[in-house]
Amino acid sequence: MLCNVSLQFFTIRREKLRVAASGATEAYAKWVMRRVHCARVLRYHVFFTRRMHMRHHLLLTPLLTPLLTLSMTLALSGCATPQSHRMEDSRAIILTNEKIREAFVDGDIDAILKYHHPRVEKVLSWTDHQHGHDAMRKSLSGLFAHHRVAFLGRADDMDSLEILGDTAVMVAKFSVDGRPKAAAGQAFVFSGRTMIVYVRDARSPTGWLTYREVIVPEAK
Repeated sequence: MLCNVSLQFFTIRREKLRVAASGATEAYAKWVMRRVHCARVLRYHVFFTRRMHMRHHLLLTPLLTPLLTLSMTLALSGCATPQSHRMEDSRAIILTNEKIREAFVDGDIDAILKYHHPRVEKVLSWTDHQHGHDAMRKSLSGLFAHHRVAFLGRADDMDSLEILGDTAVMVAKFSVDGRPKAAAGQAFVFSGRTMIVYVRDARSPTGWLTYREVIVPEAK
Protein backbone atom coordinates (compact mmCIF):
# COMPACT_ATOMS: atom_id res chain seq x y z
CA MET A 1 0.00 0.00 0.00
CA LEU A 2 2.87 2.35 0.83
CA CYS A 3 4.30 1.83 -2.66
CA ASN A 4 0.95 2.65 -4.26
CA VAL A 5 0.55 5.81 -2.19
CA SER A 6 4.12 6.88 -3.02
CA LEU A 7 3.46 6.36 -6.73
CA GLN A 8 0.25 8.42 -6.48
CA PHE A 9 2.13 11.17 -4.63
CA PHE A 10 4.83 11.51 -7.27
CA THR A 11 2.29 11.30 -10.12
CA ILE A 12 0.30 14.16 -8.62
CA ARG A 13 3.51 16.08 -7.99
CA ARG A 14 4.37 15.85 -11.69
CA GLU A 15 0.84 17.12 -12.45
CA LYS A 16 1.46 20.05 -10.12
CA LEU A 17 4.63 20.99 -12.02
CA ARG A 18 2.82 20.62 -15.36
CA VAL A 19 0.04 22.94 -14.19
CA ALA A 20 2.54 25.52 -13.00
CA ALA A 21 4.33 25.44 -16.37
CA SER A 22 1.16 25.62 -18.46
CA GLY A 23 -0.41 28.57 -16.66
CA ALA A 24 -3.69 26.81 -15.92
CA THR A 25 -6.59 28.49 -14.19
CA GLU A 26 -6.29 29.34 -10.52
CA ALA A 27 -9.21 27.07 -9.59
CA TYR A 28 -7.62 24.08 -11.31
CA ALA A 29 -4.25 24.83 -9.73
CA LYS A 30 -5.87 24.92 -6.27
CA TRP A 31 -7.54 21.58 -6.97
CA VAL A 32 -4.20 20.01 -7.90
CA MET A 33 -2.58 21.46 -4.77
CA ARG A 34 -5.36 19.90 -2.69
CA ARG A 35 -4.62 16.51 -4.26
CA VAL A 36 -0.91 16.93 -3.52
CA HIS A 37 -1.68 17.75 0.10
CA CYS A 38 -4.00 14.75 0.45
CA ALA A 39 -1.49 12.35 -1.10
CA ARG A 40 1.26 13.66 1.18
CA VAL A 41 -0.86 13.27 4.31
CA LEU A 42 -1.95 9.76 3.33
CA ARG A 43 1.62 8.72 2.51
CA TYR A 44 2.99 9.90 5.85
CA HIS A 45 0.07 8.36 7.73
CA VAL A 46 0.63 4.93 6.17
CA PHE A 47 4.39 5.12 6.75
CA PHE A 48 4.08 6.22 10.38
CA THR A 49 1.36 3.68 11.16
CA ARG A 50 3.44 0.79 9.81
CA ARG A 51 6.52 1.88 11.75
CA MET A 52 4.57 2.15 15.00
CA HIS A 53 2.93 -1.21 14.44
CA MET A 54 6.34 -2.82 13.93
CA ARG A 55 7.93 -1.24 17.01
CA HIS A 56 5.08 -1.36 19.49
CA HIS A 57 2.73 -3.97 18.17
CA LEU A 58 1.82 -5.53 21.52
CA LEU A 59 1.60 -2.47 23.76
CA LEU A 60 0.78 0.66 21.78
CA THR A 61 -1.25 -0.48 18.77
CA PRO A 62 -4.64 -0.44 20.57
CA LEU A 63 -3.94 3.12 21.72
CA LEU A 64 -2.23 4.58 18.65
CA THR A 65 -4.53 3.28 15.94
CA PRO A 66 -7.59 5.37 16.97
CA LEU A 67 -5.42 8.44 17.49
CA LEU A 68 -3.74 8.09 14.10
CA THR A 69 -7.07 7.51 12.39
CA LEU A 70 -8.50 10.64 14.02
CA SER A 71 -5.47 12.73 13.05
CA MET A 72 -5.69 11.62 9.42
CA THR A 73 -9.43 12.33 9.30
CA LEU A 74 -8.86 15.86 10.56
CA ALA A 75 -5.98 16.44 8.15
CA LEU A 76 -7.99 15.24 5.15
CA SER A 77 -11.20 17.01 6.08
CA GLY A 78 -10.54 19.86 3.64
CA CYS A 79 -9.09 17.83 0.80
CA ALA A 80 -12.22 17.07 -1.20
CA THR A 81 -15.48 18.81 -1.90
CA PRO A 82 -18.26 16.93 -0.10
CA GLN A 83 -20.83 15.29 -2.33
CA SER A 84 -23.56 17.42 -0.75
CA HIS A 85 -21.74 20.61 -1.78
CA ARG A 86 -21.43 19.41 -5.38
CA MET A 87 -25.15 18.64 -5.44
CA GLU A 88 -25.95 22.09 -4.07
CA ASP A 89 -23.79 23.70 -6.77
CA SER A 90 -25.44 21.59 -9.46
CA ARG A 91 -28.90 22.63 -8.28
CA ALA A 92 -27.82 26.28 -8.17
CA ILE A 93 -26.50 26.16 -11.75
CA ILE A 94 -29.65 24.46 -13.01
CA LEU A 95 -31.70 27.11 -11.18
CA THR A 96 -29.61 29.77 -12.95
CA ASN A 97 -30.66 28.25 -16.28
CA GLU A 98 -34.29 28.15 -15.19
CA LYS A 99 -34.26 31.82 -14.17
CA ILE A 100 -32.69 32.84 -17.48
CA ARG A 101 -35.33 30.86 -19.38
CA GLU A 102 -38.14 32.47 -17.36
CA ALA A 103 -36.70 35.91 -18.13
CA PHE A 104 -36.65 35.09 -21.85
CA VAL A 105 -40.35 34.21 -21.72
CA ASP A 106 -41.06 37.52 -19.97
CA GLY A 107 -38.78 39.47 -22.31
CA ASP A 108 -37.04 40.85 -19.21
CA ILE A 109 -33.54 41.87 -20.27
CA ASP A 110 -32.51 43.14 -16.81
CA ALA A 111 -33.44 39.79 -15.26
CA ILE A 112 -31.37 37.96 -17.89
CA LEU A 113 -28.33 40.15 -17.25
CA LYS A 114 -28.50 39.45 -13.50
CA TYR A 115 -27.23 35.96 -14.30
CA HIS A 116 -24.45 37.05 -16.67
CA HIS A 117 -21.02 38.33 -15.69
CA PRO A 118 -20.31 41.98 -16.65
CA ARG A 119 -17.43 40.71 -18.82
CA VAL A 120 -19.51 37.94 -20.35
CA GLU A 121 -18.56 36.75 -23.82
CA LYS A 122 -21.01 34.93 -26.07
CA VAL A 123 -20.35 33.36 -29.46
CA LEU A 124 -23.78 32.63 -30.90
CA SER A 125 -22.67 32.14 -34.50
CA TRP A 126 -19.76 32.86 -36.81
CA THR A 127 -20.88 36.50 -37.15
CA ASP A 128 -22.56 37.04 -33.75
CA HIS A 129 -19.85 37.56 -31.12
CA GLN A 130 -20.98 39.55 -28.09
CA HIS A 131 -18.88 41.12 -25.31
CA GLY A 132 -20.40 42.46 -22.10
CA HIS A 133 -23.85 43.52 -20.95
CA ASP A 134 -24.25 46.36 -23.45
CA ALA A 135 -23.82 44.05 -26.44
CA MET A 136 -26.24 41.53 -24.93
CA ARG A 137 -28.81 44.23 -24.23
CA LYS A 138 -28.64 45.51 -27.80
CA SER A 139 -29.06 42.01 -29.25
CA LEU A 140 -31.89 41.03 -26.91
CA SER A 141 -33.74 44.31 -27.48
CA GLY A 142 -33.89 43.59 -31.19
CA LEU A 143 -35.04 40.02 -30.57
CA PHE A 144 -37.80 40.88 -28.06
CA ALA A 145 -39.04 43.79 -30.16
CA HIS A 146 -40.31 41.37 -32.79
CA HIS A 147 -40.66 37.94 -31.14
CA ARG A 148 -41.89 36.16 -28.06
CA VAL A 149 -39.23 33.64 -27.15
CA ALA A 150 -39.27 30.44 -25.09
CA PHE A 151 -36.81 27.63 -24.55
CA LEU A 152 -38.05 24.13 -25.31
CA GLY A 153 -37.20 21.20 -23.07
CA ARG A 154 -35.95 21.09 -19.50
CA ALA A 155 -33.25 23.25 -17.91
CA ASP A 156 -31.64 20.18 -16.33
CA ASP A 157 -31.44 18.23 -19.61
CA MET A 158 -27.72 18.38 -20.35
CA ASP A 159 -24.89 16.32 -21.79
CA SER A 160 -22.53 17.06 -18.91
CA LEU A 161 -21.85 19.39 -16.00
CA GLU A 162 -18.38 19.57 -14.47
CA ILE A 163 -17.79 21.65 -11.34
CA LEU A 164 -14.22 22.49 -10.35
CA GLY A 165 -14.03 24.83 -7.40
CA ASP A 166 -15.49 28.20 -8.37
CA THR A 167 -15.83 27.33 -12.06
CA ALA A 168 -18.29 25.06 -13.83
CA VAL A 169 -18.69 23.94 -17.44
CA MET A 170 -21.96 22.72 -18.91
CA VAL A 171 -22.53 21.13 -22.31
CA ALA A 172 -26.16 20.80 -23.43
CA LYS A 173 -28.48 20.72 -26.39
CA PHE A 174 -31.09 23.47 -26.67
CA SER A 175 -34.00 24.67 -28.77
CA VAL A 176 -35.47 28.17 -28.78
CA ASP A 177 -38.95 28.80 -30.13
CA GLY A 178 -39.66 32.28 -31.50
CA ARG A 179 -43.20 33.49 -32.21
CA PRO A 180 -43.68 36.79 -34.12
CA LYS A 181 -45.54 39.61 -32.39
CA ALA A 182 -46.79 40.96 -35.72
CA ALA A 183 -49.03 38.97 -38.04
CA ALA A 184 -46.58 39.44 -40.89
CA GLY A 185 -43.64 38.16 -38.87
CA GLN A 186 -41.98 34.80 -39.28
CA ALA A 187 -41.70 32.13 -36.58
CA PHE A 188 -38.45 30.28 -36.02
CA VAL A 189 -36.91 27.44 -34.03
CA PHE A 190 -33.21 27.80 -33.29
CA SER A 191 -31.50 24.61 -32.08
CA GLY A 192 -27.95 23.53 -31.39
CA ARG A 193 -25.48 22.57 -28.70
CA THR A 194 -23.94 25.02 -26.26
CA MET A 195 -20.95 25.03 -23.94
CA ILE A 196 -21.35 27.43 -21.01
CA VAL A 197 -18.72 28.41 -18.47
CA TYR A 198 -20.08 29.55 -15.12
CA VAL A 199 -18.23 31.29 -12.29
CA ARG A 200 -19.23 31.48 -8.66
CA ASP A 201 -20.21 35.08 -7.90
CA ALA A 202 -22.12 36.59 -4.97
CA ARG A 203 -23.71 39.15 -7.30
CA SER A 204 -25.92 36.44 -8.78
CA PRO A 205 -29.18 35.56 -6.95
CA THR A 206 -28.24 31.88 -7.38
CA GLY A 207 -24.53 32.34 -6.65
CA TRP A 208 -23.43 31.58 -10.25
CA LEU A 209 -22.98 33.78 -13.35
CA THR A 210 -22.59 32.88 -17.01
CA TYR A 211 -19.06 33.91 -18.00
CA ARG A 212 -18.57 32.38 -21.45
CA GLU A 213 -20.88 30.68 -23.94
CA VAL A 214 -20.15 29.13 -27.32
CA ILE A 215 -22.99 27.79 -29.48
CA VAL A 216 -22.79 25.31 -32.33
CA PRO A 217 -26.02 25.65 -34.35
CA GLU A 218 -27.73 22.51 -35.52
CA ALA A 219 -26.84 21.62 -39.11
CA LYS A 220 -29.71 22.19 -41.50
